[in-house]
Amino acid sequence: MKLWYLGTGSSDAIPNPFCECPTCEEARKKKGRNIRTRFQVMIDERLLIDWNADSFMRFQHANVCLARGPHSILFTHSHDDHLYEREFENIIEGYCETKPEDRKPYEIYVGESGYRMFDSWMTSLGKAAEGKYQLHLVHPYDNFEVEGYRITAFPADHDPLSSPFNYLIEDGKTSLLLLHDTGYPKEEVWEKWSKRKTPFGCVSLDCNFEWMKGKRNGHMCLEVDEEVVKRMRSLGLVDDKTTLVLSHFGHCAMSKEAFSYEGMVKRAEPLGFITSFDGMKIEF
Repeated sequence: MKLWYLGTGSSDAIPNPFCECPTCEEARKKKGRNIRTRFQVMIDERLLIDWNADSFMRFQHANVCLARGPHSILFTHSHDDHLYEREFENIIEGYCETKPEDRKPYEIYVGESGYRMFDSWMTSLGKAAEGKYQLHLVHPYDNFEVEGYRITAFPADHDPLSSPFNYLIEDGKTSLLLLHDTGYPKEEVWEKWSKRKTPFGCVSLDCNFEWMKGKRNGHMCLEVDEEVVKRMRSLGLVDDKTTLVLSHFGHCAMSKEAFSYEGMVKRAEPLGFITSFDGMKIEF
């Protein structure tokens, strides 16, 4: 499985355009891997996870035309740094011209809150949007197939009004567990995971609060990420072959030192974590 981190930042990205904190100032100065757009990943260039206002520029840089795929998008929750439904106006007639063989509907998988938002917006566009998308409502613990992957939806510890999910994505050979925009996983989720008999191939963890201590609700910090992995290891969910990645970084939860990509690598690598950056590709 190939995982492409298109964006690795939190809701206001790094640097926040209005902020003069040490992290944002250092990012402006150093640029490169210190610049983080809002979170989004793509799997095997077949399945997208989330879509936000930064997605447009990412696909321009990557020279990707979405008329040719991917055509399936899985949403973690309805906050607009993960679900920017107005962007999909660009698929309607009058805005978008595609070849007949490329005119496939976009398959949208989303929880209740995002379903209502997306459906309301696209319905308001009228007949021009008909046949351009297919909405699929995701419920807690749903198990379904998308693009040849087996997907399981686990309720996340995040704003409940946003219908948040974490996803286990399996292709028959390996597996990816996405734990983003979540605090420490719910006990009911741990109970489900404890019945699993094989380790995850990759676990990608929310590290929104980086070096702060004890941040475990809504998002996680490095300390709590360690706690999650330790518990997973005790249950056989993680072994020495599991790839562990940190992502979804914020700018306002730093130590006394200014946060930087290099600083995070120095701290996280000895603990067994890869520090993601915008554009990073890994295979596992």
